[in-house]
Amino acid sequence: MKNLAMTLSAVFMLASVNVYAGSDFSSLDADGNGAISQAEAQKNSALAEQFKKLDTNADGELSKEEFAGFEG
Repeated sequence: MKNLAMTLSAVFMLASVNVYAGSDFSSLDADGNGAISQAEAQKNSALAEQFKKLDTNADGELSKEEFAGFEG
């Protein structure tokens, strides 16, 4: 029973992290264009530091797919 509770706790924690990451993208995408610009990324210092690494196509914006690699 204790193992089941620990497993369920881990599953719910991971699910909430994914929901949080999605809402973070939306809140950082201030203009609602579906991408986070370098200026918008400045709201989060960790994201600003990782921006160039995450921007894999070097277009100056982070798509949802690129943002998924954010470790913050």
